[in-house]
Amino acid sequence: MNAHILLPEIILSITAALVLIIEFLTPRRLQFIGTVTILGILLALFYDLSMFRNAGIGFYGMVKVGPFDRMFDLIFFIGAILLILLSFDYFVEISGEFYFFLITSLIGMMLLAKSSDLFMLFLSLETLSFSLLGLIGILKRKEFVAEATLKYFVLAAFSSAFFLFGIILTYVIFQTTNISEISNKLFAAGLTGIKPGIIVTLVLLTVGLAFKIAAIPFHMWTPDVYEGAPAPVVAFLSAGPKAAGFAIILKTLLSGYQAHPEIWKGIVTYLAVFTMFWGNLAALKTRNLKRMLAYSTIAHAGYVLVAIVSVNQEAYAAIVFYMLSYTFMVFGAFAIISMIGDSHSNLEDYAGLSRTSPLLAFMMAIFMISMTGIPTTSGFISKFYVFMSAAKTNHIWLVIFGFINGAISAYYYLRVVVYMYMMDAREEHAVPYFPFLRSVMWIAVIFIFYLGLFPQKVFEIIVSTL
Repeated sequence: MNAHILLPEIILSITAALVLIIEFLTPRRLQFIGTVTILGILLALFYDLSMFRNAGIGFYGMVKVGPFDRMFDLIFFIGAILLILLSFDYFVEISGEFYFFLITSLIGMMLLAKSSDLFMLFLSLETLSFSLLGLIGILKRKEFVAEATLKYFVLAAFSSAFFLFGIILTYVIFQTTNISEISNKLFAAGLTGIKPGIIVTLVLLTVGLAFKIAAIPFHMWTPDVYEGAPAPVVAFLSAGPKAAGFAIILKTLLSGYQAHPEIWKGIVTYLAVFTMFWGNLAALKTRNLKRMLAYSTIAHAGYVLVAIVSVNQEAYAAIVFYMLSYTFMVFGAFAIISMIGDSHSNLEDYAGLSRTSPLLAFMMAIFMISMTGIPTTSGFISKFYVFMSAAKTNHIWLVIFGFINGAISAYYYLRVVVYMYMMDAREEHAVPYFPFLRSVMWIAVIFIFYLGLFPQKVFEIIVSTL
């Protein structure tokens, strides 16, 4: 079965069990349990990197591992480690179940990136979804958390049902759920052999995928969940699961249905356009920073979908680079939101921050500028790679829409900077010193500028994994 190709996931599973045992024996030792979790994640990461260039197929063809899949693993590991660092300062009282759910969500994301069978994709997706439910609802006494958890649960179940129906219909048509075999049968059938049922299958699968990346019109859960969930968890939601969602798309649309991209490119094209515009336009009227970043993450999903439409190797590499860059941007922003406080997430709460906490204001300005896509930052380079891949495949009108949306997003991103530097504070409140939150902030800034100023080496590494 080649079980060794999933040794990182096995290490993480053992770590998850160990976390529960430690929680039972020595409850309320948050930082110790967090340290054990980090050690387990680092051990899994070390093995993943040591086997980086090796490829293999295991578990009766249900899992396929290669260098490109491990690039997604790297994004997942980074997000998990940054979340743990945020948790040390953010959560005062919390059970070890938080770290258990974090590890199981990490396992779900890693399996999503490596699945080569639709049923394996579904099992991985459900593992991730239920783990995220635990992370979202971890603060049971916090206002809006129960509502956010319920909305995510209902809509996740709704999208999973569509995805499962799509898998069943796929099996009825192709007599297999293996993605490579589906691709071979489509290639052999030719375009004239495409049945109407295949289109229906694609629509059903797309509903499940669109929910995971918060694409229109399956984005409804995002603003409420982002506002109600703890800020560190929201940062993780914005990075890891979204990258996992695009890994699923790469597995299904770009691998299973690569023989005839014309049967799905139209669907994804419209998703990209509407997702970009809706996310940015909705963010314009939002004054809560967490909700604004929720609509922002919807818009960013639209940008990445532009690369999906391009269907070439540069586009695939651009997707990985974009999600790596976005991980640092969003964790940096939510590190500052965590320091200011979830209850102070309106724009007015950030008025005059440059005078009360000049360093935090400066750092938040960098994150907003990077998300806007201004040169010297990773946000600019990641958008450049995405739109360049679209331009090379003659999707010029998508590039134009992307530039228009970039201009729209500049208004609400830079509005945060205006409030921090040009508005008077309604009330001044001192921000305590949080060493771990600040460390995440500094890590994010360093990588934003590194990826923005020296992107070529990283991009070449990603391309070499294809």
